[in-house]
Amino acid sequence: MTRACFPRTARLIKRVEFLTAQAEGKRYPGRYVVLYVYETASGQGLRVGLTVSKRVSHLAHERNLLRRRLRHLGRELRALATKEADIVLIAKPASLKATFVDLAKDSERLFKKAGLMASGRQRE
Repeated sequence: MTRACFPRTARLIKRVEFLTAQAEGKRYPGRYVVLYVYETASGQGLRVGLTVSKRVSHLAHERNLLRRRLRHLGRELRALATKEADIVLIAKPASLKATFVDLAKDSERLFKKAGLMASGRQRE
């Protein structure tokens, strides 16, 4: 089994990268997250950006927990990606009450809907 790493080159870091993906990318709303996909040909593979705002929760420890869960999902789903793109996962307030399995199913469904993952492939 390969290690699902999340190096700096695999993440969206700068604000302009997030804004470009949101403004010019395609939006896929889910029950717990919103996925923005901006297809690129940069040669860097799939790059992931996460947003968990205070709209989700005013408590930092709750936002951090959700951020860790989404980061883990980003690692797993990045390993299964079939396209090069910049994606942004934005947490919805409902995601705070969701279990990790529910978040994973919702995110995986959105990845397949966006065509980032072959429909036969699944997370382990």
